[in-house]
Amino acid sequence: MEKKRGTRGITLIALIITIIVMLILVAVTIQVTISGGIFSKAGEAVGKTKAAIENESNLDIDDLVHETITGITVEQVEDENPGELETKEGEENTFIISSIEDLLAFAHKVTSGEETYENKTVELKQSLDFGSNKSYVNPKSTDNEKYGYEDGKDLKTLLTTEEGFKPIGSVGGSPDNPLDGHVFKGTFDGKKNKIYSMKIEKNMKTETTTSIDIGMFTINQGTIKNLGLENVDIKVKTTSPGFIAIGGLVSANVNTIESCYVTGSLDITFTGYFGHCGGFSGENVGTIMNCYNKADIHISEDNSTPVAEPNSNNTFAVGGVTGATGKDSIMKNVYNMGDIYYNQSTDYSVVVSIAGVVSTNKGSLNGAYTTGKVTYRGPWLKFIFAGSSIGGRPGEGINNCYHLPNRLDINVQPNTINNTGVEKTEAEMKSADFVNLLNDGQADSPWKQDTDNINNGFPILSWQAE
Repeated sequence: MEKKRGTRGITLIALIITIIVMLILVAVTIQVTISGGIFSKAGEAVGKTKAAIENESNLDIDDLVHETITGITVEQVEDENPGELETKEGEENTFIISSIEDLLAFAHKVTSGEETYENKTVELKQSLDFGSNKSYVNPKSTDNEKYGYEDGKDLKTLLTTEEGFKPIGSVGGSPDNPLDGHVFKGTFDGKKNKIYSMKIEKNMKTETTTSIDIGMFTINQGTIKNLGLENVDIKVKTTSPGFIAIGGLVSANVNTIESCYVTGSLDITFTGYFGHCGGFSGENVGTIMNCYNKADIHISEDNSTPVAEPNSNNTFAVGGVTGATGKDSIMKNVYNMGDIYYNQSTDYSVVVSIAGVVSTNKGSLNGAYTTGKVTYRGPWLKFIFAGSSIGGRPGEGINNCYHLPNRLDINVQPNTINNTGVEKTEAEMKSADFVNLLNDGQADSPWKQDTDNINNGFPILSWQAE
């Protein structure tokens, strides 16, 4: 009997290793080069599996595969009261998010109007990964109505394979009064932690009198700081004309965001003529400083519904960091490495403003660079504003803004190509002199040279090196 048990154990180990190797080969082939990358990943998976079994630890195949494919590893959460934010010791107005369940509870309190967290602080205790069981107290929980989700389905399944995360806050107003809703007004401090694999998928109908706001946060009326969003996956489809604002972190910022970043992708299919989209924020009328975007943006038009010809109000604005800015906007020390692809299918349906950093430059922009590519495909349009760094409406608030050459790919002649920024070669951008240019006049020297190659040699923000 003992021999048979041992044989079954060896067979099970071999089966598990074989399955993992096959998954790795399929999943990472398109992500890594042939020069050892695939076999390195597979070998890593085999090693982890053997170690887990030999140590007789609790083997979670889901997490093992997820960690090996994505390279993301988080610590197991410890949360005795999931869904209830504990107060920080000695600070009654500071609340701690310890798990995915806490994050959902926090979001639901804001969205439902129960709490704005004005004059309060919410801190992220540790990095969380929507795709890892370790970030949940109970990933298979089916009692989810208390978070604003559907009961009867596994919580992790809802968040990772269906509609995904529900944004923090709801907006019930019109484009003229977007704050007429339930929005965050406190301080959210990520404590330099990360949230991985946030998925948002919406297929909805909009009305011209309402707005759709998509991002981790809808409208930020407080302060968000020290937070990284990695591998965001936002997919939005609208089926009637209306206003939409979409960003990886926030749909719109009206107060302060600092020392934050976004990576991943945003994919928007729209029918209509009014929207703002940015990898980081859809719109900014507040202050964004010391932040960056590495999320790619893909926008395409659904031409199944006829829409009006363009006028001064019918604008779809897309920017790598921010889609559109208001007259009170302040953007300082930001950079973009995400690409933008905009596919227009009909004539005269929208005024396009598209650029690497911001598509409109109302307000001020000081200290910025972009390496991302801006691509437009579509028919000739009466109005299109494009730029490697800045889009239309050139103003006087642009200082110290730079872009790589040949990053603008437009298949039609636009109304305006506004390269307000200064062109720099890759070698120039990676030099110490370029860092000095970005830091010019700033006593705190927020920019550093990427001597450790964490940003492929391009300048980093000082907090990235800490």
